[in-house]
Amino acid sequence: MAEDRGVLREIAWREVFPWLGIVRCVRLALAPRLLLLAALGLVATSVGWRMIGGIYSDSDDLHKLHWIAADSEWPWRAQLQSVPSLSFNGLDPSVSPVLQTGQWLTAPFRRMFLAPSPDAVVGIVPFTYTLLCGLWELAVWALIGGAITRIAALALARESRLSLTDGLRFGTVKWLQYFLAALFPLLGVIVLSLVAGVVFGLIMRADFGFLVMSFFWPLMLLAGLVMAILLLGLVFGWALMWPTVSVEGTDSFDALSRSYSYTFQRPFHYLFYAIVAGVLGLLAAHVVIYFVAWTNWLALWSASWGSGAARAKEIGNLLRTAPLPEDTPWSVSTGVKVLNFWTDCVMLLGAAYLYSFLWTAATAVYYLLRQSVDGTEPDEVAVEREEETFSLPPLKSDESGMPQVADPKNGGK
Repeated sequence: MAEDRGVLREIAWREVFPWLGIVRCVRLALAPRLLLLAALGLVATSVGWRMIGGIYSDSDDLHKLHWIAADSEWPWRAQLQSVPSLSFNGLDPSVSPVLQTGQWLTAPFRRMFLAPSPDAVVGIVPFTYTLLCGLWELAVWALIGGAITRIAALALARESRLSLTDGLRFGTVKWLQYFLAALFPLLGVIVLSLVAGVVFGLIMRADFGFLVMSFFWPLMLLAGLVMAILLLGLVFGWALMWPTVSVEGTDSFDALSRSYSYTFQRPFHYLFYAIVAGVLGLLAAHVVIYFVAWTNWLALWSASWGSGAARAKEIGNLLRTAPLPEDTPWSVSTGVKVLNFWTDCVMLLGAAYLYSFLWTAATAVYYLLRQSVDGTEPDEVAVEREEETFSLPPLKSDESGMPQVADPKNGGK
């Protein structure tokens, strides 16, 4: 009897290499609703920062540290221009737009604890300024990032298409959980530093107090160790907090617990997934950057057929000139401002892709880490179910007065 032999017809690459799921984020992040959400978050963050900067506009300390952005530029121009050139050396994940986007999002909080130079001392004014900027950014992206990760969570797990309004509705309902998840570790660090720092600092003002506190310095080291663990877990695990709430439909405490647990239990898995997302993000970012550049250029090139090459070149030079010459006619200066506005809109969508990809990739990485640590299948996601209401069928009475079920097809008769 001939021996039966199995024939390999197909390889389930996603099961052999689960990290290939991150590749899907490149296309998913291009969804118009995700780009619109990310663009909205960028605009809201920039406007809020400018309003906070106006409050501190007279502060010499902030101007010396260059922490108040110029009013003539929007941040997404610099973000697109900071993407490294596409080369073999440019594939370094450390300069990937994914990592850079994460650094832009965490910039206010990093400035709270890190001085810009060894000689600079962060005082109360820079601290409160960065704190307000960080809280505003956290409030904005708790809504926007929550909506993006919720849409990505359903798309990656069940191929479900959640609308923009439903994503925002979920982000609104869970906004406080998103906001508090990243805020709790910061509050812990600030409380520890204030309590330990004030008590020890006041006693150390005196020479004899300094001698006494030197023997109790291990207590300060213990407080520093706790703060280091909180900040280390927050630095590497904050990107997993939003996906936790979006996937599990849980609260901020569970998001905090899972993000720290996955980060410390699977650090090398996390690093590998971050490298894969970084390389993919860099390649995708270059495609988006070229698309943005060609869109703006082809629009001006097409107009040159009617205006002439010389006029188009003049307009192009004016668009890159800031400020405009004083003898520029008002109609031209106004037109340049309007064209710059539309150019900024295109560049805004390009920069929005970096944020959209960051949150979708973070959701995919969360699924991978959850499967590695908890053994949970990647298609398990919390889904809201509307409560089904049941009611009695319509009744009627027969000739003897006995109740009977009415036929709804016959008008209840």
